[in-house]
Amino acid sequence: IVPIVSMVVAAYHRPEQIVATIHSLLVQSLQDFEIIVVHDGPGPEVRRVVGRIDDARISFVETSHRMNDWGNSSKEHGSLLATGTYIGHSNDDNYYAPLYFEQMVGALEAEQAEFVYCNMVHSHRRYTPLVTNPTAGWIDGGGWL
Repeated sequence: IVPIVSMVVAAYHRPEQIVATIHSLLVQSLQDFEIIVVHDGPGPEVRRVVGRIDDARISFVETSHRMNDWGNSSKEHGSLLATGTYIGHSNDDNYYAPLYFEQMVGALEAEQAEFVYCNMVHSHRRYTPLVTNPTAGWIDGGGWL
């Protein structure tokens, strides 16, 4: 059975943060997904905490050495392992509202789109009001499918 969403999570030595990221994905209203955690280089402490989360939809892999490219190689590697109809990328410090997958997949299917993105709250710096007006800027690795 092919999952609807494959979420590739790039990780690097942040075991506490990745646990919160994974749990925010596990409570999604759309439950047909897989999570592929790809650690940038050997990551025994992250492997250990991810391994404690008992859910068959989660897999953990690590690169043989540190790439140090903001998770880009990890996301590429995870995308090659993905089996879902849609692929999303995240970093290990992002958190998702429970309707994230449902809303993103709904937009993809309603518009017959190949790509969707959204604003998101990037968690590791600070919580601030989310400004949604159109402005030039950048999109975080966790706000698209």
